[in-house]
Amino acid sequence: MQERDVFSENAAGWWDPEGPFKMLHRMNPVRLAFIKRAVGQLSGRRILDYGCGGGLFSELLCQNGANVTGVDTSAPTIASAQSHAQQNGLDIDYIHGTIDTLSERYFGKNAFDMVCAIECLEHVEQPKRLVSSLCSALKPGGFAVFSTLNRSWYTYVMGIIAAEYLLGWVEPGTHAHNQFIKPSELVKMARQSHLTLKDMAGMQFHLNDQRFHLDDDVSLNYIVCFQKPINISPVLECL
Repeated sequence: MQERDVFSENAAGWWDPEGPFKMLHRMNPVRLAFIKRAVGQLSGRRILDYGCGGGLFSELLCQNGANVTGVDTSAPTIASAQSHAQQNGLDIDYIHGTIDTLSERYFGKNAFDMVCAIECLEHVEQPKRLVSSLCSALKPGGFAVFSTLNRSWYTYVMGIIAAEYLLGWVEPGTHAHNQFIKPSELVKMARQSHLTLKDMAGMQFHLNDQRFHLDDDVSLNYIVCFQKPINISPVLECL
């Protein structure tokens, strides 16, 4: 089934906690908890939030002291992100574009301490290429954090049929199951970009408290942190 661009279609609803992106709102606390567990405090770190959408996670990173650049291919969602940040007095550098359109100042000596692609890789045609490109914007010793959906019959039932069509947790057409990524596949992509695995966790939604929790079950949603080597041969530099 083909994905819809539900992110642009529902740009006005990004900041409604009970709106079309309510599950992303509920994921944010565990995403932040995982990142702090994996890399420590965020204050003063330069962070690229790639596929930032309406800025839900960008704002959380900024509120925790990070210097945030948010990038997204959707003009309506970037406009929503910029408006909300301005209303709340948050200094976030939002850019409408892709990793390929970023200026050279975001690479080299001014590269990022951390790059994030949160619920993003399953929406791009070439996730391996994106992982490599994000690595090129990362300082030696920096961290890359990805969260996405595992690919199996279970995620087709729970992540699409149940979440999108039976329970209404996610807008119908948000995902294409064939673009989900197994943890082993993501680890392989990262290793090919010379990133090393630092931490991985599952994100499970508990019906009893209507919240997400971190655990060891990566069968549905999962989040992973990789680190770029401090010393890397020029021959092995990310392409």
